[in-house]
Amino acid sequence: TVSKDNCGDYWICLKLKDVYKPMKIKPNNSVGIDVGIKDIAILSDGTKYVNKKFKQEEKQHIKILNRKLSRRQGWANEEFRSAHKLNKDIIPSKKYERTKLKLSKLHKRISRKMNLYNNQITKEIVENNGFIGVETLNVSGMFRNKYLANALSDAAMSSILSMLNYKAVWHDRIIQPINQWTPSSKRCSKCGYVLPSLNLSVREWDCPICGTRHDRDINGANNIEYFALDIYRKSTT
Repeated sequence: TVSKDNCGDYWICLKLKDVYKPMKIKPNNSVGIDVGIKDIAILSDGTKYVNKKFKQEEKQHIKILNRKLSRRQGWANEEFRSAHKLNKDIIPSKKYERTKLKLSKLHKRISRKMNLYNNQITKEIVENNGFIGVETLNVSGMFRNKYLANALSDAAMSSILSMLNYKAVWHDRIIQPINQWTPSSKRCSKCGYVLPSLNLSVREWDCPICGTRHDRDINGANNIEYFALDIYRKSTT
């Protein structure tokens, strides 16, 4: 398949079979993964991969280009859209098209940086772990929160989980999702006590039963690993 994107670049897509082979050495260890906004992936062994926020870094640049688009003769300009309804022969100006291309290339550069970083993270996780427990996200529901939507798009949580899924197949790893409503953050990974509620702003908490102090994300990752292993054992017995 040959295609052309909005930056003017051409792409060729090839479909190949039996290209990837399982790695010879398969680790016996297991890990649970909690995804977040501040840290894009948190492992049950305490490893954290920071969210580099590539989109946030270019926020001002994107804002400037969008402002230029809205002032030039093109579809981003309200006056142009109104005039086009009366005269279909009116076309966007060359300055508008050049600015639009700059904005498209900027978004593409952000996407490539994010994609490379996410690939590096997921490759390392899959290579070093034989069993991977992951959470099931309601991404569309999360994006309805206007306060988190921009941060969620910068974190690309669903991209991380998608990459883990297909790389686990490539390398003959076991990947096990847990139920979406499993209380991974509110449950104490030491004694099993479940808090009645846990506000999103609370990053650390003490278990009232065993007294263990928990990092919210690492505790969540430990619980994800626990529930994923439990689901896998039940499904294989």
